[in-house]
Amino acid sequence: MTVVRSGMPWTPTGITMICLDVNVLVHVTNQASDRHEVTRDWLGKVLASPEALIIPDAVTTGFIRLVTSPRVMPSPLHPDQAFALIDWLLDHPSTMSISGDARTRSAFRHLVQSLALRGTDVPDAWIAATAIASNSMLATFDRGFRRFPGVRVFEPAV
Repeated sequence: MTVVRSGMPWTPTGITMICLDVNVLVHVTNQASDRHEVTRDWLGKVLASPEALIIPDAVTTGFIRLVTSPRVMPSPLHPDQAFALIDWLLDHPSTMSISGDARTRSAFRHLVQSLALRGTDVPDAWIAATAIASNSMLATFDRGFRRFPGVRVFEPAV
């Protein structure tokens, strides 16, 4: 797995790592969401703490896809606005972009095969595999992630 912090590989020690799911970023962005304020406040507290945030590439692409869609967002963002939020997060010293490596692919294959996943369940398996391979906790509002063995899931709250 490639973990990048400020352009350099980084191996945290003694720091809690939190992997963000797409829906967390959507709630932070969507002011019409009933979870907007609590999620925005939670993210602010995490960014002010020593905890490290991981944003998998799959979350970045999913976020851009969802927040620019009029089917999802009452006021969809222009792609430039969506990228600006991702850039702002990734420019923060405790936030990292993460791509899969052999461990992630192995965990992904195991989850897909052992749970007989198909179709729309597959992208969630990649995010779960990323959390497993990076030994991070997954912040999500999607209770479906609890079906993935080995994933430590929690719901963001202040």
